[in-house]
Parts: sequence; C-alpha cells; structure tokens
Amino acid sequence: MTTPTVHPTLPAGKMRGGTIKRNLLSASTVIFVIVLALVGTGTTYALLNSAAAIRGSTITSGSTSVTVNGGTHSTVATDLSLLAPGESTVAPVTLANTGTTPVTVFVSSATVDSQSHGLADFLRLRFAPAEACVAGSAGASAAPLVGFTTTPLPLQTGASAAYCLEIFLAADAPASVQGGTTAFALILDAHQVPR
Repeated sequence: MTTPTVHPTLPAGKMRGGTIKRNLLSASTVIFVIVLALVGTGTTYALLNSAAAIRGSTITSGSTSVTVNGGTHSTVATDLSLLAPGESTVAPVTLANTGTTPVTVFVSSATVDSQSHGLADFLRLRFAPAEACVAGSAGASAAPLVGFTTTPLPLQTGASAAYCLEIFLAADAPASVQGGTTAFALILDAHQVPR
C-alpha cells in the first residue's frame, strides 16, 4: 500500500516568506531602474535644448503700376469724321512703368461701348512701339477692333515707351457706315516679370 504524500497548504492570501521577499526585491529593482532611466533621460534632454529669437526683420512687397499718357485711365482723342475706306488715323500713346517690378504690357481686350451704323465691325487697329506716330509707323498688321489683342512687350522698372495706336477703316467698308460713330476701350494688362 502506498502512503499518500501530504503537502502542507497555506491559507488563501498567504505565501511563503522567501517568495514574498524575492518578489519585493525584484519589483524594487525594476522600479529603481525605471526611475534611474527617467532621471538620466530628463537630464540629457535638458542639456541638448536651446532657443533664440530673431528680431527686427521687415519685409516690403513690390508693386506693379503702369500709366497711360500719365494717368491710370486715358482718353485718346482721334478724329474719325474724315476717315474714308482704306485710310487710317493715329494717336500717340506713352506707357510708363511706375511700379517697383519689371512688367510685360499688352492689350488683353477691346470693348465697344457704343456705335452707330455698324462702324465698329469695319474698324481695324494696330498698336505697337513707335518713336514717331504717323500713319503706317505701327508696323504690325491690322486686326479687327472686336477681339483685338497684342503680344506682351517688356517694360522695365522706371521706364517709359512710346507706342502708336493706328485706327483703319476697312477698304471694303460699305456706304452704310457713313456718318457712323464708335466709342471703344482698349484694356491694357501689366504682368510682373519673374526675377
């Protein structure tokens, strides 16, 4: 017959003395290592930080400004009353760059404000640099007033340039446009040239 082995049991919640001491020693060692690591990290972190302020900087933006015959809006006087088919009249125009940046300037559109006898449909324009503004001096080919545009031309900061606006009555204009009038505007755009 065999004798059963009896193991002493401890009441619930009690452990042997050696196990408790070992667990407390292990836990305190882990806590000590964690605290030591945090203290070391905080010290190192503080030693590697620095800050400085930069003061006194002022930034000013540039400007783009172009005048037409000395103003931001200009009325160019032309006499179309004696204009016959195939003939032209001219008006000098001076553009000036009064801004702080170089620009390109171009006619972006033409608008007809009023007309009679359908005259606007038979007007042709030229707008180009010209030292002397006389018929034929604009050099560029004439284009219809409606939808008129030009290619960009450079205009440096502080510079001015002479242009010639030439207005033609088309050679094939019918007799019905006789005595007609037209009021129109050319819209000039100036775009900054990137540096």
